Parts: sequence; structure tokens; C-alpha cells
Amino acid sequence: NCPCGSILNVYMSAYNDAGSSGDSTLMSVHVTHQIAQMPPPQEVLLVNSTSVRLSLYALNSNTSLCPTTSFSVSIRESQLPDWLPGKEEQIPFRNEHSMGGLKEGTSYEILITTFGYSASNTARFSFVTLNRYGEMPAVDVTTKNMVRDYSPFYANLTLIIPVIIAGLAVIAAFASVLAYWKTREFYF
Repeated sequence: NCPCGSILNVYMSAYNDAGSSGDSTLMSVHVTHQIAQMPPPQEVLLVNSTSVRLSLYALNSNTSLCPTTSFSVSIRESQLPDWLPGKEEQIPFRNEHSMGGLKEGTSYEILITTFGYSASNTARFSFVTLNRYGEMPAVDVTTKNMVRDYSPFYANLTLIIPVIIAGLAVIAAFASVLAYWKTREFYF
């Protein structure tokens, strides 16, 4: 049983009926072991209005795997291409880690990389911070995006165009009925 990340020095020699061979040159072999995979986001991320807490205790709960020794975290707003500065340092492992200073009601991506003695794993999650009332922000069902600014009714074309078409159809129907009655009265 070799500990995680061990380096073994080995050599080979052969034996058979004809005799034995000389020893080979000394070879160094690095023993790799697997570290725990990242749990699902609902078990890892605890979100509130302005911060997210990472619950990482599950990474070291399986004793058959190599322990996680450190991790790094990068975070960015979902619509922005750049990761927030100063959030990428490698941190000695602990069961929980909090990141504050986030905007309320905003969609974020978080990249978590865990490191063991001989391996690393990376997981990317998306989450939304709660609004100022502690609730999930409203979602625009036509685009499935977060509603950032509430716009007036007349500015939302996905709603106003069908309303205008329906209104024109009602006016056309009314005009048709009125024209029919006028032509009918004219012939009496």
C-alpha cells in the first residue's frame, strides 16, 4: 500500500532456465492516486444575497481516495468574459470557504480546482445570488435570462407585438360587421 503521490525507485532483473540477467537501470515511478470528484452544486454552494459559501467537507470524507490538500476558486459574472481579480489564490484545504462582495440578484460562474498529492480536479458551476429580499430573482421566461432592469410594458416587443396584432384583428372584425350592417340597411 503506497501513500498518495509516492515516488518508487525500482529496477528489473530476469530469471529463467538459461540463467539470470543483470539488473536494469534504476527507474523512478510516481504513484498516482485519485482524489474525490466534486459533489453536485446543490451540495457545494450555499448562496445568499452578497456571498457564496463553499461546503467542501465531502471531498475528504472518502478515506479510500487521496485527501484534497488545497483548492483554488475563480469567480465571474456570467455575462462578463473576465474572472474577478484576487479570487484565484491556492488555499490550504478546509471544509468551508466563503466568498463575499458579490452583487445581489446576479448570475455568476464559479470555477473550483481541488489539488491532492498527485492529482487535481476542476468543476465549473453556475449560481444566482438572492435579491435584497432573500428571494430568487425573476427570470424572463422568453429568454431564460435574469431580469436585471424592469422595463415598461410597451418596451417588451415579445409581448407588445401580439397585443397589437390582436387589437388590429378586433378592429378589422368590428369594421367588417359595421360594413355588413351598413350595406344591408342600404338595400332595405
